[in-house]
Amino acid sequence: MPDNDEIFEDIVTRQVLSMRLDAKIREDILKDLKKLEKKIIQEISDSDPSGQSFRSKRLNALLKSVRVLIEDAYEEISENFKESVVEFIRLEALKTEKVLASTVQVSTTAISVEKLKQIYSDTLINGAPSSEWWNRQSEKTRQLFEDNMREGLLRGETNEELIRRVRGSKAFKFSDGIFNTSRKEAEALVRTSVQSVANAARLSTFDANDDIISSYRHISTLDSKTSDTCIARDGLRWKADKKRTPIGHKIPFRQPPLHWNCRSTIIPEIEGVNLLDNAERASVDGPVKASITFDEFLKSKTKGFQDDLLGKGKAELWRKKKITLRQLVDQSGNPLTLAELKSKYDK
Repeated sequence: MPDNDEIFEDIVTRQVLSMRLDAKIREDILKDLKKLEKKIIQEISDSDPSGQSFRSKRLNALLKSVRVLIEDAYEEISENFKESVVEFIRLEALKTEKVLASTVQVSTTAISVEKLKQIYSDTLINGAPSSEWWNRQSEKTRQLFEDNMREGLLRGETNEELIRRVRGSKAFKFSDGIFNTSRKEAEALVRTSVQSVANAARLSTFDANDDIISSYRHISTLDSKTSDTCIARDGLRWKADKKRTPIGHKIPFRQPPLHWNCRSTIIPEIEGVNLLDNAERASVDGPVKASITFDEFLKSKTKGFQDDLLGKGKAELWRKKKITLRQLVDQSGNPLTLAELKSKYDK
């Protein structure tokens, strides 16, 4: 029998690598947004602030020129992002296929480049593909800029004051400018998009080799940022059939990411191979045994940590054993509010 931990550790390692990739892409995109910000500031600086009667023409000219800058910048960001991610998931799928082949020592099926490009196009984040989200961010940045310029010019603000609306003020460490919002939303989109397509590529590779895979297991990150949805799903298993039939529970299968900034992943399981024997997984405390459940992890933490993660009310119900972590969601996998949990379990 091959090494029982090879698949688990490789998939978790690939998850870490994808997080490093999204960090590099985020860095590149933030540089692009910084360039865009400088161009817009230059446009404001070059506009003539003199003359009350000129205000309307000045505003229209400024909005027109900046609209083109924003559209062009985000179109380039979207195309560069697609190229980077498609190449990454090509390598991701190839590596996943090789690990399966070496673990079970049989011939496996690889995914074509055309299929991987289709995966990128088809993978949805909250109902829309990445390209659509970049378009939405472009539009939002444009609207924020135009609203701020109209308001600023209506108040008779100087060029310096208009620039401050774009860049932010030093007193607030530039966190109050238009581009602070754009940067945060771009970072969240990159992180979630990379995880979406990476998980989709892995799952397509698994599906192409469903003759050797018996089931799937959800793996969540063991730390204080994990959502109720991912806490409840940690360790859950589903059959590797077309229906993704739940094993020992009724929560339906969903491919991560399950929400913005989600870090969960799905690993395959092969009949007769225990993937959790000696493998490790990441946690806030560093590497721990892969077999540790979220419940065991949380029990090892302080009351304060538990309250911060679950919320004081939910944590109290859990400590009193009135709910399990799996009961944080309903049978459709949707998170329950504290009021709903109390109504259902606090009898």
